[in-house]
Amino acid sequence: MTATDEFEFDTEFIEPEPPEPSVITADVEGNQPDATIIDPKKRSRTAEAYEKKMRGLFRTGFHLTVSHPATRPDAAAIVMHAPEISKKIGDLADADPRIKKGIDFLTEGTENPYLAVIAASVPFALQLLRNHEPQLVPAQRGIKIPFTKRHIAFKFGIKLGRLRAATVPSEDLTSFVFGNAGVRDAMKKAGFSFEN
Repeated sequence: MTATDEFEFDTEFIEPEPPEPSVITADVEGNQPDATIIDPKKRSRTAEAYEKKMRGLFRTGFHLTVSHPATRPDAAAIVMHAPEISKKIGDLADADPRIKKGIDFLTEGTENPYLAVIAASVPFALQLLRNHEPQLVPAQRGIKIPFTKRHIAFKFGIKLGRLRAATVPSEDLTSFVFGNAGVRDAMKKAGFSFEN
């Protein structure tokens, strides 16, 4: 896409209200268009319902990614591509009961509690890994075999790689949290002494 291309964005992920459909009317004397040629295939209620569920999943992804500069391009990709993907997955769910079951699992009720816990826990786990990154660098490690003088050696460690962008440096996190006046007051009331 170039800067001169025009693209109409479906902003439902930002503003959940669906946009009003535009109606094109043409009044040409004597000629009436044959609607059977351009008439879109009628979609079932099931396809539309599962499209809506998929849009909800993408909306959650949008809200999770739009706030962090490192993941903001992902939010832009969601706005760009999610409406068409949601529509096609809705049609697929209408044709395949396994897809319906999968979407139902992901969107159970208004929000799947298991996925909510995972979504809340992953950033915490990644930040903990980042905080202890020096100790987790892949290195040669070993285990002593009990009752022998032998060791089993293996290389073990964790690298965050691209996931590192979803975290912040430990020092920045510490100064942000403990530099907050409300946090410092609460710690003082609880009996914690905290010095810079």
